[in-house]
Amino acid sequence: MHVRMQHKALSLLATTGLALFLTLPLPAAVAGSNAASTDSVAVINGHSIKPTPAKTYGPEIIKPDDLKWCVANIDKVNADGRAAKAEKTRLEAEGDRVKAENTALTQMGKSLSAQGEALSARSQQIAEQRASVDKTKKASVDAYNASLKSFSEQNDVYKAKVKEYSARGSKLKEQSDLYKQHQSAFNTSTDTLNKSVAEFSQRCSNKNYYEDDMAAAKGR
Repeated sequence: MHVRMQHKALSLLATTGLALFLTLPLPAAVAGSNAASTDSVAVINGHSIKPTPAKTYGPEIIKPDDLKWCVANIDKVNADGRAAKAEKTRLEAEGDRVKAENTALTQMGKSLSAQGEALSARSQQIAEQRASVDKTKKASVDAYNASLKSFSEQNDVYKAKVKEYSARGSKLKEQSDLYKQHQSAFNTSTDTLNKSVAEFSQRCSNKNYYEDDMAAAKGR
C-alpha cells in the first residue's frame, strides 16, 4: 500500500545583497557671535560715546552710514540665524532617524541572510528525506509531510520578512535622498548666512559709536 505524500516546490528568495549602508554627512555649522549665551549671531556690542563738538571716526568707531546699516540689518541677520539653528536641529533629528533605520535594516539584513542560509540547508535535507521515504509506511510518509509543512511555514515567514525588508529599504532610500536634499539646501543657505554674519561682525561688532549717531540710525 502506498501512502500519499505531499509535494510542494521548495523555493527560496535570494539572500545576497541584503545589507544597506548609508553615509550621511553632517549639516554645516552656523556661525556664532561673541554673545554666545544668547541666540544672536549679530550684535552691536561697542560702547556708547557722548558726542563732542568735533566728532572723529576711526577703525574703533562706527561711522554714521555704517551704523544705519547695522541697525537696519541686525534683526534680519539674527532672525536668519535663529531659523538656521532651528533647521540644523531639525536636520540632525531627521538624520538620526535615517541612521537608526539604516542600522535596524542592516541588522535585519544580516539576520535574514542567516535565516536564508539555514532554510537553504533545510530544503536540501528535505529533498534527501523525500528520496529516502518508504511510501509503503505511513510513519515514514507522515514524518516527511510534517517536515515539509514545517519548512513551508518557515519559508513563508522568511519570504514575508524579505518583502518587508525590501519595502523598508526602498523607503529608507527615499528618506535618505530627501535628507541629503534638505542638507544641501541648508548648507547653501548657511553659507550665505555666515557671510552675512561675517560682514555684520566686521562692520558693527566690537566698535564704539556716538549716542547721537545711534539715535539718528534708529530714527529718533
